[in-house]
This record gives sequence, C-alpha cells and structure tokens, in this order.
Amino acid sequence: MISFGRQAVVGQIGATHMRFAIIDIDQLKVDHFVSLRSAGFETIETAISAYLASVPQAPDLMCLAVSGPVRNGEVVMTNRSFRVSGKELCETLGMKRVSVVNDFEAIAVSLPVLSAHDLDDIGGGTVDIDGTKIVSGPGTGLGVASLVRIDGVWTALPSEGGHVSFAAETEAEFWLRSRVAARIGYVGAEHLLSGPGMSLVYAILAQEAGRQQVDLSPSEIIALADGESDPVACQVLGYFVTWLGRFMGDLALAHGATGGVYIGGGIAPHILPFLHDGRFRSAFDAKGVMSDYVRNIPVKVIKARDAGLKGAAMLLADRL
Repeated sequence: MISFGRQAVVGQIGATHMRFAIIDIDQLKVDHFVSLRSAGFETIETAISAYLASVPQAPDLMCLAVSGPVRNGEVVMTNRSFRVSGKELCETLGMKRVSVVNDFEAIAVSLPVLSAHDLDDIGGGTVDIDGTKIVSGPGTGLGVASLVRIDGVWTALPSEGGHVSFAAETEAEFWLRSRVAARIGYVGAEHLLSGPGMSLVYAILAQEAGRQQVDLSPSEIIALADGESDPVACQVLGYFVTWLGRFMGDLALAHGATGGVYIGGGIAPHILPFLHDGRFRSAFDAKGVMSDYVRNIPVKVIKARDAGLKGAAMLLADRL
C-alpha cells in the first residue's frame, strides 16, 4: 500500500449494495467511486480486495460505514452474513488503520455538508440551524441515527431504532400486522419499512386478492405502482409512505428534531412521487396536540449516493 497522507479508502457496506471510494478526508473530494452488489461476495475481505485491485494506488487508511451495531470496532451485520472487524482487516490488508462505524452514523455526520442539490424537500418549515437532526430510511433494513450539537460540535449518535415495535392504527393495519406476525413473530418497524417488508406486504395482499404470482421485488412493485397498472402495488406504496411518515414523525418527536428530518436509505429516492403526494406528510404531521410542532419540521430526502462515504471520511478525520 502507498500512503497519500490525508486520503483514505472509504466504504458503505449494506446488505444489498456496497459502495467504495477514495476520499480526501479534509476536502471531501470523492474519486474512484464504485457500487457493488453485496451478494456477489462471500466475505467483506474479498469485496474490499476486489475494489483495491481496481484502483491505481490505494491509501493505507480506511473507514467502513457498516449496516449494524458496532461493538469494539466490529460488526456482525443484521441482514447479511458479513462480519466486519477493523482490527482483522487492518492486518489482512496491510493497512495503517481501519475504522468501523455504523452506516447511519456516517450519514448523520454528513448532513451539514450536503448541498441543496443532494436533497429533495418534502414540506415543513425552516431548519433550526442548531437544532437536532435525525436521519432514517428504508433499504434492506431501516437505519436510524441522530446528530446533536454539543458545545458547538456536531456529534452523531447511532441507534437501532429501526427495530422498535411497528405501530398499527387502523383496522386494516392491525389485520395486516397480524398476518405478518403469524409469519415472523415479533413485528418491528424494519419488518415493514424496508425492501423485504415491501415484498412481504405485497405477497400478503396479493394472496388475499386471489393472485397467483406474489413474489415480487421492491423495484418491481414500485414500477407497477408508478404505472398505476396494479391496484395491489398501489395499495402497498400507499401503506409504505403512510407508515414511513408516521415513523419519521415519531422520531422527530422523540428527538426534538427541529434541525430537520432526513430520509436516507436506498428506497426513498425511487419513490419521490409517492412521498410528495401528501400521504407521507399527512401521517408525519398527525401527532395530536403536537401536530403544530412537527408540522414546522422540514423533511428532506437524501439523493446523494456518497453521503455515507463522506460521513465515513469525516469520522475518520475526527479520529485521526
């Protein structure tokens, strides 16, 4: 490995996709960006080695933002059988340093440096520049993190908030939740607000409608709903954006997120028309006596694919 001082290899490791780049950790300039399918690799080591072999030269510093709770520099991923250890990767790859952080912690850290071009507004009022920010979003799972200002310094707080219990409100939702519980037992928010959750809800509703073909991917369901060619798909997206709005509104209340609510993850950029049709914001704002409070909180979708990578670079810079 050849060291380039303040450059680093950064990665965002999810259950479906892995993104890598080389970033100047001071100026956040991104080079050699790639996105890989996680299913194409048996271990994280093989994925990183494949990436390093594709670049002309690589720095000897690395930070990986990984989906899952980080303990002592190690993650056993929740939705894929990857084990990521910073210490072991450092030895295996001959790196000077390998840091491992939570993926949504990294996205949270990046929020102050995202531009208007990186974001899509979903209503609300004005951002409190010193107020707490939260980021959450559906992908293969449902990540959650917050960003708080402590003594003038932004500090990210990762969590496993995506695994809180799913909150049904209507009779139809209770019926649907009971069908999900019959299949998997405990029903957390992630079990419905995720790509696999979208497919599961479609399968249940399609079977109820007497359909034969019920095993569809999230991208197939979104395409059908976007074309309004499948009533079940439209129903699924209606549920999805309503539940996401309700969940994000709950997070805004729990964290006092006057600095804004940000939707990350891989799904949100692909369902922007549904997020803009009013159902998301209606569910987000429907908080009883606190409705006026959350109604003023701005919500933004993160469109930038490199937010987590920039956040990983920023976290590494802080640790150095």
